[in-house]
This record gives sequence, C-alpha cells and structure tokens, in this order.
Amino acid sequence: MPLIRRPVRTTATCLLGILIGLTSCTNGRSADATDPRSGVLTGREAQREFRSETERLHLPADARWDLDPIQLVLTDESGEPQFYEEGVGAQTAQFQWYCAWGRAVIDGSDGPQRRSDLDVLASFVDLSVWEDLDSIGRAEYEQVQRQAELGNLHPLSQVLARSCA
Repeated sequence: MPLIRRPVRTTATCLLGILIGLTSCTNGRSADATDPRSGVLTGREAQREFRSETERLHLPADARWDLDPIQLVLTDESGEPQFYEEGVGAQTAQFQWYCAWGRAVIDGSDGPQRRSDLDVLASFVDLSVWEDLDSIGRAEYEQVQRQAELGNLHPLSQVLARSCA
C-alpha cells in the first residue's frame, strides 16, 4: 500500500485514495490561518478519531475492524512524531468500511442479500470522504457501483484487490 506524504509531515494514506482520486483528507474543513495547530492532529488524536468512526459505522457480520491501521502511525522510522490532517482518522475507517462491504458484495450469493449489501455500499456517498473526492474519483466510484448493481462484480473486485489489505 503506497504511503502519501501529507503536509505537516504525515504518513497518512487513504486506502482507496490512489484509485478514486482522493485529493484531500480534510473533511471539507479549512484550517484557521491564525492557529498553526488548527486542523492538525497528533497520531494519538487521529487514532481516536478513527476509533470514534468505527463506533459509528457498522460492518457486515463476519467483518472486523483493523484497529491498528498502518495509515495512522505515531512516529516515523526515525522516531519523529507524525501529524495528520483533521479527518484522516475518520476517513481511514470509512475506507475500511468500504472494503468490508465490498467484500460482502463479492463473497455473498446473488439475490436479496447481495442487493442489500450493494445498497449499504452505495451509502459511501453519504460519508465525509465523499466530500474530498475529486470529480475523477467520484466518477470512478459511481462506475464501479453501477457495474456491480448490473451484476458485473469484476471492477469492484479489482478495486478491492488493489486497495484493500
């Protein structure tokens, strides 16, 4: 999984960021120019944000959260503290959520349960991460979703293979 350097020396990544063109993990909020710490989280704060989002979102019955995501490290290799943009923790959880529901769609049997899982997966557009996708990322997501709803699970399978650990 590639790591993307973010401003303020972060190593945060968003699981599907490369595929769907994630342009920012700021949750649509802008930093206060007068406060150098505004919009910036320590590694522990980003981890708390992640855990808070895992409590809000629900996974399929057989899925489990990775409660120690590699995207949210406390320090880099040299021991320097890492800082994250506000929203990175929550959006890391949202991408785990997407991967879990995508797997449920792929692994489930055709019929009412798959339709239900696809409906849940479609609610990705209601998560904060959607606000930070550029038009290319949104179009890619919508195409994958549309194909899955038509019964073609190959594009979704490719997304999961490339982007979900």
